[in-house]
Amino acid sequence: MINPIRQLSLFIILLGLLSLATPTQAQVYLQVEIFNSAKTIKFVPGDLIRFKTKAFPKDWQTGVLEQILLEDNAVVLPGVIFSLDDFKELKILRGWAHTSSYMLNRFGIAWFVFAGIADLANLPAGPTTFKIGPDTVAIGGAAFGLAAIIKYGFGKKRYKLGKNSRLRLVDLRFSVDE
Repeated sequence: MINPIRQLSLFIILLGLLSLATPTQAQVYLQVEIFNSAKTIKFVPGDLIRFKTKAFPKDWQTGVLEQILLEDNAVVLPGVIFSLDDFKELKILRGWAHTSSYMLNRFGIAWFVFAGIADLANLPAGPTTFKIGPDTVAIGGAAFGLAAIIKYGFGKKRYKLGKNSRLRLVDLRFSVDE
């Protein structure tokens, strides 16, 4: 028989996890549609957006989406109302690239630190003592190089609005007009 206190604690944990799913409950989105693709990217209030506007085409700006104004076809970013026509480009950061780059950098650092400790301690490694050689440098350097390639090559995706994508406001709320 399962302990009732354990059942209650599991129920409270499950209820807490379900309460964290607020972005999935949003029914009004700012959506980036990619031409000739079924793929879309959705932003809900509270998401971070990196963008260029037509007024400042050379400057990347960052803001948290505060509100979506359906009637005006506009969005509110920190204290400023932008029409969807004001946006020129959007930049999406890919989390997997930054995470894997971070992990590879940590691996490279750990590889060199442990190799340095082994070299300083002059630990035996087989028939001879350990010395930092080209193989050790190649492994640590490859980790750093691969981390840089992943981060700067695959870490972000730019969408030029009007050329390869467009912005749209989507309202999925159910309403009955009488």
